[in-house]
Amino acid sequence: TVIFANLPDITADDCNPNVKITNNSPFSIDKGPNASGNYPLGTTTVTFFASDGCANFSTCKVDVVVSDFAPPTPQCLHGLSTDLGLCEDTVVVKIMASFFNQMSFDNCSVPGELVFSFSEDTTDNMITFSCEHQNDTIPVEMWVTDKAGNQAFCATYIIVQDNFDLCPGNKTFTLGGQVMSAQGEPVPAVTVQLGGDASMEMVTGPDGQFSFPDLVSGGQFHLSASKSTEPLAGVSTYDLLLIQKHLLGVKSLHDPHQLLAADANLSDNISIADIIQLRKWILNPQPDVSPYKAWRFLNPAQVMNPADPFQTAGLETIALGPLGENQTALELVALKVGDVSGDAFGTWWSGEVRQEPGTLTLSGAERYFRAGDIVEWTGTLGEVNGLQALQCALEWDPDVLEYDGLQTLPGSLHLEAGHFGISSVGQGMLRMSWSEGDGIALPGGEALFRIRFRAIKDGRLSETMRLSEAGMQPEAWVADGSSEVRSVLRLTWDSEEKGAEADFALYQNRPNPFRDLTMIGFRIPQAAEVILTLFTPGGQVITEFRGRYPAGYHEMSVPGELLPADGIIFYKLEAPGFSETRRMVRQ
Repeated sequence: TVIFANLPDITADDCNPNVKITNNSPFSIDKGPNASGNYPLGTTTVTFFASDGCANFSTCKVDVVVSDFAPPTPQCLHGLSTDLGLCEDTVVVKIMASFFNQMSFDNCSVPGELVFSFSEDTTDNMITFSCEHQNDTIPVEMWVTDKAGNQAFCATYIIVQDNFDLCPGNKTFTLGGQVMSAQGEPVPAVTVQLGGDASMEMVTGPDGQFSFPDLVSGGQFHLSASKSTEPLAGVSTYDLLLIQKHLLGVKSLHDPHQLLAADANLSDNISIADIIQLRKWILNPQPDVSPYKAWRFLNPAQVMNPADPFQTAGLETIALGPLGENQTALELVALKVGDVSGDAFGTWWSGEVRQEPGTLTLSGAERYFRAGDIVEWTGTLGEVNGLQALQCALEWDPDVLEYDGLQTLPGSLHLEAGHFGISSVGQGMLRMSWSEGDGIALPGGEALFRIRFRAIKDGRLSETMRLSEAGMQPEAWVADGSSEVRSVLRLTWDSEEKGAEADFALYQNRPNPFRDLTMIGFRIPQAAEVILTLFTPGGQVITEFRGRYPAGYHEMSVPGELLPADGIIFYKLEAPGFSETRRMVRQ
C-alpha cells in the first residue's frame, strides 16, 4: 500500500543564487527540492543534497512517515435469518459477527487480517439467541477492526426463528424453501423478496435456504429473488463466442436456459448489446453490478417456450395463496446471467463431452532493466488455426513496473482498445478478451499488442510478469469442426536478442505542454548516429542535438531556455534509414 505524500520544497541559503538541490528518495516523482510521491507505510528517510556549483555542498535528512489512520469499510449482509436448535437440551443458536460480513475491505489490511465483532471490543465476536428472541427482528452492529486498530461498523439485523417448534407456544404460518442451481447446489447470498399481504426480504446463507415466519393465514403472497454480486461466476470470453455464433447463425442456441443467460441486458432478446455488456464485466470486473442483474431466479413450475422463453408469464415469480399452513419446500432455480456455457454449475447445456485442453503460447522478449528505464514488451501469439476466442490477464509487480500505456498492433485479430481492460493497471493487471465467430488462422503466429512500462526498481521481466489465473483464466478456444476446443494459454519467454525491437520509434515528448524542461524519447534497433532537430512551424531551425547511441531506448532532455517563449515547436529524429517528425507545445 502506498500513499501520495505532498511535501514542501526544501530551500537552501547561499550567496550563490544558483544552488542546486536534489533528493535520493526512491519514491519521489521529482528528484529536485520537492520529494513528493507515493510512499509506503512506515518511515522513509530522504536525504537532500545542495550544491552551489563550486564544489561546495551540504546535506540534510528528512523522515517521511506514512501511518494508517483510515478505518476499514464495513459491508453488512442486509439481514440474516437463523433457526434455533438444541444444544445440550437448551434451545439456542450461536451467531458469529463474521456471518454478517459481505466483502468488507480496508486500504491497508488484506481480508484475512480484518477482525469482526459486535462492538468495539474485538473479543465480543459471538451472540447467543434463545426462545425469548424467536420471531424477533433484532438490530445488530458488525464492527470491523483492521490490523492498525482502526474501527468502523455497519448496522444490520437478524431474524431468529423456531421452524422446528422447539420453543413452547403456538405455531406460526411460515413460507420457506431453498434457492438452488438446476443440479441441486445451494446458492448463497441471494436476496429473497416476499410481496403481497406481507413485505419482507432476507439473504440466503450457505445452505441457500430462506424463511418468512409469522405470516397472516389466508393471505396472498408472491416470492421473487435477486443477486447482483459475483457477476463473473461461470462467465468467460467463451460465452461471448457462443452468443456471437448464435447471432451470426453459425451455431444457434436452442436450450431456453442458454437463451435467457445470453440476454445480459435483460432486453428480452439477444443482440450485440449483450456481448458489449458482458465484455465490460469481463475486462473491468466489479463485485456488484447493480442495478443490472447478475443472476436470474426461475420458478421451476413454469414451462418455457424453447424458441422464445422471454415471454413466459411468471417466469421469475412464485404466486402463493390463499394459504393457511406452512410451506417450507418452495424452490427458486438460479440461472447465471451471461453463463451461456453453463460453467457456473457444471451444466454444459449443449450436452457435449469436453475434450482435454490443448496449449497455446503467448510469448515475449526477456529483458533485464534498471530503475528509470522505459520498458516495452510485445505479446506475440503462437501459431494457431481457427482461433475463435482468447482471454488472459497479464499481471506484473506494480512495485517494480509502472504501467505507461498500451498499443494494439495491426493484424488478423483487429484488436482495439475495447478488447482490453485497464481499470486495474495501477494494481499491476491488464485484462484482454477477444472473440470472432468465424475463426482466424495465424499460421506463423502474430504480435498482438505492446505494453510500455517505467521501471521503478531493477529487475527482469520474466520474474515480475506472469499470466494470472486469479484475474482471469488464460485460455483460448479453437474451431474443431462445428465444436470448439479449449486451449490453455501459457506465457513463454524469448531470448532478449530474439525478442529485441527491430524498428525505429520516436515518442511524444513528456510533459506536453511544458514550460521549463521536457524529455524526448526514441528507440533505435542498432547503434547509429542520431540527429534531433527542433524547428519552428516556418521551418527555422531552433537547435540541434547530435550523437551516436547504442541500440535500445534513449531520452534527451530539452531545457526550455533553448526554445521560444511559447507556441508550437516541431522536432525531427533522423538516423540512417529513418526520419520522423512530431510536434510539442511550450506554454
